[in-house]
Amino acid sequence: MSIDGHNGVPLAQLALSGRTAHEVTLLGPDTVHVVYGDTLTIRVEGDARAQAALRFVLNDGKLGIGRQPDANAGNGTATVTITAPSIDHLMMAGSGTMSSDRLTGKTVGVIIGGSGHIVTAGIEANQFDAEVLGSGSFTGSGHAGKLALTLAGSGEVDLARLKADEAAIDVTGSGTGDLASDGRVTGSVVGSGVVTIHGKAHCDVGVTGSGRVTCQP
Repeated sequence: MSIDGHNGVPLAQLALSGRTAHEVTLLGPDTVHVVYGDTLTIRVEGDARAQAALRFVLNDGKLGIGRQPDANAGNGTATVTITAPSIDHLMMAGSGTMSSDRLTGKTVGVIIGGSGHIVTAGIEANQFDAEVLGSGSFTGSGHAGKLALTLAGSGEVDLARLKADEAAIDVTGSGTGDLASDGRVTGSVVGSGVVTIHGKAHCDVGVTGSGRVTCQP
């Protein structure tokens, strides 16, 4: 497993002392929980073979978690709990699951490629970028000054409990999205996607195809 040209190592070989992470990437079918804490720590539980297959990369504040490519890990999965002072980006490729009790920063983001799932509470950002590319799903709550939502494929995004001062959406395919705003919402829906905008937003979203945009209180 390699991220940004850096090869992964077993957790026991990963140097954590005095280091921190602001971005977490998950590759594969495992589960990652991110919780707030003063010091970066990592704990692994679950199926023994899945644990043995895990590899970790930590470089320039970016923490990557995946599996050794030739590992015989069977069908079991591992659960990784990460404690960190501040995480501002979550990224996933594959069928895994991620959760975070907060996601804060001037600019924060979530990217899902594949069929994975991410749930995030406590979002607080000036700019929040959410991208779901494929059949995955994302649920988030909190507040963002500006929301940029990209939905490509058949995925689902539930941001009805994220209050955005304004938003821009770009939906392609058959996905579904929910968001909330009392400000201006712009963008486009191409295909059969369905977007529901909760609140008192001024909606200026073009639709091409059989898709639908609903602005409702």
